[in-house]
Amino acid sequence: MDLQKIIEDAWSKTIDDFKNAEERGEVGLWTEASLRLSFVRHLNKVAELGRVLAETPFHLGNDDYKPDIIADIKVNNIVKRVAFEMKLFGQTENWKKDLEKLDRYSIIGWDCGYFLAIGYPQQCDEIQKVPIEKSPLTQYEIRILTHSIPKPKEVPDFKFAELVLKETLGKETPYVVSEIEGAIAFYEEFGLIFDMRSKENKLVVRAGLHDTPTDEQKVKGLGYEYITFDEEGRIHPSKTFTGDILIGESEFRGITVNQVVNKMKEPLRQFMEKMGYT
Repeated sequence: MDLQKIIEDAWSKTIDDFKNAEERGEVGLWTEASLRLSFVRHLNKVAELGRVLAETPFHLGNDDYKPDIIADIKVNNIVKRVAFEMKLFGQTENWKKDLEKLDRYSIIGWDCGYFLAIGYPQQCDEIQKVPIEKSPLTQYEIRILTHSIPKPKEVPDFKFAELVLKETLGKETPYVVSEIEGAIAFYEEFGLIFDMRSKENKLVVRAGLHDTPTDEQKVKGLGYEYITFDEEGRIHPSKTFTGDILIGESEFRGITVNQVVNKMKEPLRQFMEKMGYT
C-alpha cells in the first residue's frame, strides 16, 4: 500500500468516527484533539509507524512552529516523515494559515505534508482552491483531504444537558434524563439538576437539597443562596428556603458542548468540594 492510500484509509475511518458521533448526538463533544486522536489511532492500524510526535516545537527562521502531528511511516521498507495539520471547523483564514505552515515545513527535509479538515462545504471548497507550489529543490508535496457537512445537527435540549452532566461529573455518576427538565444526578444529600427549561436559552446548573437544613446559614456559609424561578424560567434570589441553590449557568445556543463543559467544570468542582465530595 502506498503512502497516499494509507493516509486516505486512516482519514476515511476517522470520518466514520465523526459520523457515528453525529448519529449519537455527541458531535458537539469533538475537538481538534479528538480529531487528531481518532486519526492517529486508525493510522496506527493501517500503517507501520515509527516515531510519532504531537505539537512538538520547531524553530524556523524567526518563528516557532508546532505541527499537529509528525509521523514516521514505513512504506515499502522506506521511512517517510510526514507532517499533518488538522482543523475542525473554525475560521477559514486559520485553515489557510495552517496550509502556509505546511509549505514552510518543506525546508526541514520532511517528505510531505497533509492538511486534514472537517468543515462546512464553503470552507472545504475554498481550501481546495488555494494554489500550492511544489518546491523545485525537494520532493516535498502538500496534499489536502477534507470532509464537509452541510449543517451541524442540533442536539435536543435534554440530550445537551445529559452530555454536559456526563462530561462534568463523570460517566459513572447515577442520573436520569427528563425531556422537560434536563438531566439530574443523584447524591446522598442533594441532586444536581442540569436544567434546560429557561426561556433565555440557558443551561442552569442547580443543586436541589433533599431536606430543609436545620440552619439556613449552613448554605449561605458556603457562599450560596437559595433561588426561585418565575414563569419564564428566569432565576431570582430567595430569602427563604426553596431547596434550590444556583451553581452556575451558561448560554447553550451557538456554542459547543465542550465550551459549556469548560465553563461549568470549575463552579461544579468548587461546590462538590465544599459539600465534601472530592
